[in-house]
Amino acid sequence: MLQFQLCRLAALVLSCAGFVGAVDRDSTPTRRVPILTVCEALRDPGQYAGKIVIIVGRSAGSDEA
Repeated sequence: MLQFQLCRLAALVLSCAGFVGAVDRDSTPTRRVPILTVCEALRDPGQYAGKIVIIVGRSAGSDEA
């Protein structure tokens, strides 16, 4: 369940990344958004609290019971 929520959160963040990383009229980036793995974000969540970040990861399953 937690993995599904993290995937939904990652998809939301990635869909918003285009607006955050937009360039202004003189073609300079307006902000630099840190790109983190899921492990980096969960290692120290207080460091990124209230900040915009991009979280990347992948979901994998197996046939094991």
